[in-house]
Amino acid sequence: MPLGFATLALGFLLGLGVLFAWRSTHRAAKSSGEKVIAVLPFENLGAAEDGYFADGMTDEVRGRLSALPGLQVIASQSSAEYKKSTKSLARIADELGADYLVIGKVRWEKGADAQSRVQVSPELVEIGSGSAPSTKWQQPFDAALTNVFQVQADIAGRVAGALDVALGAEERQALAARPTANLAAYDAYLKGREIWNSGAAEPVSRRAAIDFFARAVALDSTFSSAWAQLARAEASYYGTVTPTSAAAERARAASQRALALAPAAAETQLALGAYHASVRNDPAAALGAYETGLQFAPGDVELLGYRARGADARTVGGGPDELCQGAGARPALGHDRAPPRPRAGLAASVPRSSGGVRSGARHHPDQPRPDPGPGAGVARGRRPGGCAGGAAVRARGRGAPGAGRVHGDVRRLGLGPRSRTSAAAARTGP
Repeated sequence: MPLGFATLALGFLLGLGVLFAWRSTHRAAKSSGEKVIAVLPFENLGAAEDGYFADGMTDEVRGRLSALPGLQVIASQSSAEYKKSTKSLARIADELGADYLVIGKVRWEKGADAQSRVQVSPELVEIGSGSAPSTKWQQPFDAALTNVFQVQADIAGRVAGALDVALGAEERQALAARPTANLAAYDAYLKGREIWNSGAAEPVSRRAAIDFFARAVALDSTFSSAWAQLARAEASYYGTVTPTSAAAERARAASQRALALAPAAAETQLALGAYHASVRNDPAAALGAYETGLQFAPGDVELLGYRARGADARTVGGGPDELCQGAGARPALGHDRAPPRPRAGLAASVPRSSGGVRSGARHHPDQPRPDPGPGAGVARGRRPGGCAGGAAVRARGRGAPGAGRVHGDVRRLGLGPRSRTSAAAARTGP
C-alpha cells in the first residue's frame, strides 16, 4: 500500500475514533438536557500588550464553566477562531453548534500594586432558532486586580444561574477556587499560555513559554496549573528539540509535582499523559492517564479526544507514534484549562473545510505545529525514548471518503467548522 494512502487511511480511522467519542458524550448530554455554550474571546480594551490578560480571563471563565454540571462547553480551539471576527453572533453560534454564547470586554487599568483594577463586561447571549439573538444576562464588574479570581468565579456562577444550572456546595467551592495567591506568578503563567496557545513552533519561542511557566512555579510552588503546563511544555520540548536526560527529568518532576498538588485535575492527567507519551514512549501509560482524568472530569473534551486517539491507535495496530500524535497534544482541544489549547493536537487527523488532511501524525504531542509545506512525507526517525521527532508522518490529501461528515461531527472537540444543522444530523444519526 502506498505510504501516502496508508497515512491518509490512518488519519481517517483516528478521526472516526474522535467522532465516536464526541457522539457518545453529545448524545448523553442532550438526553440529560445539557445546554451547549461557547465562550468567545473577550475583547481587550486596554493596551495591545495586555491582550494576553484578556485571553487569560476568557480561558479561566471557560474553564470554570466547563467544570459545572448541566453544561457542555465548546472547546477553546474552536472558540478562539472567532477572535475579532466580524461574523454575526447567530452565524458563529450556528457554526459552533451552540445554544448560548458568552461574550465580553476586558480592560486592565494598571497601577501600583493594589491600585491596579480590572474591568470586565460579560454578556450571555441566547441564540434562538429562527429568532434574533437576545441578551439573557449581562453585568459589568469593576474590581481590584487582587480580586480577579473572584470576578472570574462570579461571572461563571451568574452565567450558570441564568441558565438555571443548579450548583451544590462542591460546585460552588470549585468555582471559588483560586489557582494561586501570587499575582506575579499568575501573570507569568498567562504570558506562558499566550505563547503556548499561539502555536509558535520556533524552539526559542517554546523555550520562552517554558521559562514563563518555570517563573510561575518559582514564585508559587503550589501553583498546580502552572506545574501541569510546565510538564506539557517540557515534554514537548524533549520530544522535538532536546531529548536529553536532563530535559526528561524536568518533564517528570513537573508532572509529578502537579500530581501531588492536584491529582483530580484534568490538566494534571493531561500533563502525565504528555510525559508518558512524549518522554517515556509508553502509550499504555498515557492512555491510562487520560482514563483516570475522565473519572474525575467525564466531560472534559481534551481528555476525551486524546483517549479516542490513543484507543484508535491501538485498535488499528498503531504503535507509540500514533498515541503520541494525539495524546499529549497541544490544546487543539484545549478546553479551557489547558488552551489551546492549546491551548490546541487532535485537529490534524481529520479533513477540514479546505478538503485537505491535516494529519495528527505530523507532529509531536504538545508541539506547536509548524507548516511543513507541501509534499512532506516520512520525516525524521524516533528520538531516543520519545515520539518520532519533528514531523513523524505528514499527509496532504483531498476528499477522503466520508470526510465531510467526520469534520462536521468533531467540531465540539475543537477541530473544524460545525453548524447547528450538522449538530441536529449528528443527534438523529445517519
